[in-house]
Amino acid sequence: AWGLFAMMEEDTFDAVSEFLVKEDVRIEPDFVYRWQLASRKREEREYEDFVTFSDPRLSYIPEVTRTRNMRSWQVYRRLNAQQLRELEEGYDKFQKFLHYFVKAGGKIDLGTDTSEGRMAGKGAHREFEFLVDVGFSPRDVIVWATKGSAEFLGRDDELGTVEAGKVADVIVVDGDPLTDITSIKNIETVIKSGEIIDVGYHPDYTNPIPRPFQSSLHSYPIPKISRMSPGITVEGGDDVTLEIEGEGFVRGSVVEFGDARIATEIASAKEIRARIPRYLLNRAGTFMVTVVNPKPVAIKDPLHENERSNPKYFMVKFR
Repeated sequence: AWGLFAMMEEDTFDAVSEFLVKEDVRIEPDFVYRWQLASRKREEREYEDFVTFSDPRLSYIPEVTRTRNMRSWQVYRRLNAQQLRELEEGYDKFQKFLHYFVKAGGKIDLGTDTSEGRMAGKGAHREFEFLVDVGFSPRDVIVWATKGSAEFLGRDDELGTVEAGKVADVIVVDGDPLTDITSIKNIETVIKSGEIIDVGYHPDYTNPIPRPFQSSLHSYPIPKISRMSPGITVEGGDDVTLEIEGEGFVRGSVVEFGDARIATEIASAKEIRARIPRYLLNRAGTFMVTVVNPKPVAIKDPLHENERSNPKYFMVKFR
């Protein structure tokens, strides 16, 4: 995608901007989604994400989300010379185009398109910073994010500005974001619908909206094994493929054989295949087999202390 932005023709910016404004097209830039690797604050934000994810009060964030987020920063280190050039040129041209668009009367909306591969909760703050960094005033950016967003949603009669009769959704920050946009992150108080909201982290957080396990990034079921085959082999033999049936298996589920996690294939929410490598079968004994789901589990069952399933046992006989 960076390459497409790098191919933008600057001599068309005026005409394109005028056309878009005439057609009442709004632009939501999504800097934090598309251009985070181009930011001069790239390394600072990568470190900030690492520190945030290390907070034990955020233990409810699934491991898969943490991994995707941190890996998204590592992409920059794998870019070749052409990709780096396209990233830089595309970012430069996109900034210029936005200024043409705004000068022509275009309206900017602030959003993040934040997925699990981005740091949720910080996206809007970073989008504020991006827009100021590329040359827009803090005042304009704040107006776009508040009054402008309410107008776009058709709810400016009740949201977007602090006026009598409107919904009391307000944040109180420590600092002056009109002179330093980063101070908008220093949130002291959140007032929603006239009530002060607790802004702290809560490790026991659960999604208040019920959804199927497979469609939710914030909850996983506790896996359960009902049947496993085979259950026995002879020491020193070849690899063994386990066929495991049960429930609560999700993408990211993995089978543990003894203390080792082994290659696992998810066939469905009720069926898993896992391969026990021969080096784990070189000694006789009885080994516990469990299925481990990504954290956090959805329900705290007194029979399950963590995300592991009930155990099954696999025997390796003497030859």
